[in-house]
Amino acid sequence: HAVAFSPNGQRFVSASKDKLAKIWDAATHSEVYTLAGLSKSLVVFSPDGSLVASESGRGDSVKICNSATGAEVCTLGGLQDLSTFAFSPDGKRIATGWSELVTIWNAETGDEMCTIEGHKRYVWSLAFSPDGERVVSGSSDVVVRIWNAETGAKILSLGEHTGEGRCLCTLDEDGDLEQDEQLDTYIIHPECPVTSHSGSVDQVQFSGDGAQV
Repeated sequence: HAVAFSPNGQRFVSASKDKLAKIWDAATHSEVYTLAGLSKSLVVFSPDGSLVASESGRGDSVKICNSATGAEVCTLGGLQDLSTFAFSPDGKRIATGWSELVTIWNAETGDEMCTIEGHKRYVWSLAFSPDGERVVSGSSDVVVRIWNAETGAKILSLGEHTGEGRCLCTLDEDGDLEQDEQLDTYIIHPECPVTSHSGSVDQVQFSGDGAQV
């Protein structure tokens, strides 16, 4: 159900319906070790390849292990309806999407740093900006939201509609942010081609320079 290579390409991880995640040597195709206890196919390497995170338990926790040995580093628990997770660029933090919430953790200690509220339905996708200062989330509420990764404060919403039918976004016709002070949101102009989604947002990503999402 899921396959991911380590950043250096020397190993890859596979996750299957058998509730196992296996780490393989990419050159010899031999198994290095196995991570047990998965209930969904969610598994990812940290950007530097030193850690591997996998969904575990009954879909309510994330186990972070040393990718070289398989030794457990920490477990992030209490994540009802866990759906996604993503490492920060430096690998020191990990964001988890569960139910309508986003929680950011210290990936080395398992300490919770902040929990973010704002989505109205399940969060399905997460990504950090290249500088690690922002995190973007996509949800079944058809809205993409960008947050401050340190404080959890909302920076802006993409694709959200106000009660007056106006679509919220990042840019005005000059390519600059325009904020409606009464609504505390960003207004999209009719000339801007970005429109709201009609269904769940299942994948989000920053551009390489972090300027676009």
